[in-house]
This record gives sequence, structure tokens and C-alpha cells, in this order.
Amino acid sequence: MQYYICNPSTEESVAIPAHPQNDYPWNVALIFYPFYKLVHIQRKPFEMSIFSPETREWASRSLDLDPTIVHSPWIFRNIFFNGSLYKLSLGYLLKFDIDQMGVRAIELPKIVVRDNPIGCLGVSQGSLHYAWDDGKSQMLIWTLGEGSATEEWLLKHTICHQYFIEHPLWSSIDDSTPFSVYAFHPSSDLLFVGNLSGVYSFDRATKGLENIFRTGLSGMPELTDLTSLLGISMRKKTA
Repeated sequence: MQYYICNPSTEESVAIPAHPQNDYPWNVALIFYPFYKLVHIQRKPFEMSIFSPETREWASRSLDLDPTIVHSPWIFRNIFFNGSLYKLSLGYLLKFDIDQMGVRAIELPKIVVRDNPIGCLGVSQGSLHYAWDDGKSQMLIWTLGEGSATEEWLLKHTICHQYFIEHPLWSSIDDSTPFSVYAFHPSSDLLFVGNLSGVYSFDRATKGLENIFRTGLSGMPELTDLTSLLGISMRKKTA
């Protein structure tokens, strides 16, 4: 498969040599560290490859991790932060070190149920954030503390779904499924939440809830595209 790096502002593009495995495009991430690189993660065999513009070649290294984690479901979305590429898997956060070309699995918070939707990962206010909800009563937000070797999860917010139900905006929403977190604002505590009805911004400090866009049930294909972009898991509406 042929890759191209494109600069929309200059309308210039550069062809990248094909990866030896010619794998699916969603296995490749574009990062800037400090200049652009392509990172390819392959599961069979489990290895990491990096394309650098300085060498114009792919450098590969085999990775060692518990096979049950390697072959569990992963979210397509990648988050690059502080020299590492992060991916959510079932029960774990995978951290791929770009400099060392290594990987390790960080267990998600104990409360997270592994057969539930995996959750949402993002960077906000200079920290890695993770959101998960139980689909019934609450959503929880953690940050990943990087000050120690264990990289512990620190609970930042607990938000009750009851607040959204009692909000005046809820009466105009045509889907009763509890909200999930879709994305984090990069420089504030603002959250982007929603369900199949649409996407909303939620300001925890002011309790403000505003509509970003509505889909209605007829708009599900558009929302599906959005969830793929943000790397989240949506629950199907139950009768």
C-alpha cells in the first residue's frame, strides 16, 4: 500500500516507500517528533516499524507482550504524547515508546469492566486523560500520573448521568441512552459528550450543556463516522 504525506497549506505531498507488510492503513499513525514519522503496529508477527524522513526507510523491531493482550480488541485511534504512542485495548492502555521501539501494557482502572465499551482517551491540559462510563449512572475521568515507574491512574472527575437527565436540554433529545465521553478539550475541563442523538459540550465547572450538532436516528451514519474519527465505542439503542 502506498502512503503519502500531504501538507494542506502548501498543497505539497511526498510519497512514502511502501511498508514491507503492505498492511491496512489504520495500523499506521502519523506523528511529529520533532518532524514527521510514520509508526506502523502489526500484530502477526507483533512488531513496530517506524519510517523516518532522514533515512527514507522503515526500521522494524519485534515486540514482546502477553498474547492475550496483543490479540484482544483495540481501538483504531492513536494518541501521541510525550514521545509515546498510546492505544486502548480491552482492559489495558498500550504504550509504544518511539525512541526505544518497545511496548508495555498499563492496566486500566480497576472499576472498568472489560466487556464494556473500552472508553475514550485524549490529551488535555498537558496530561493524558481517560474516560469510561458504566452505561447506567456515572462517567469517570482519570489522568495518568507519569511521576512514578508504575504510572498510576488518578481519578479526576465523577459525573452522574442524573445531571444530564435533569437538564432542560434532555427533554429535546430523542435518545435516552446515557451519554459517553467522545473527546477532551485540549486546554480546559470541557468535555464533548453524547449518544446517538448528537454531540454536546459539557462544562463541568459551570454545569453548562450545549448542543454541538444533532443527528436524530436518521443521522446515525454521520455519527458512526464521527465515532470512528474519535475512536470511541457507541452503545446500540435498546428498545
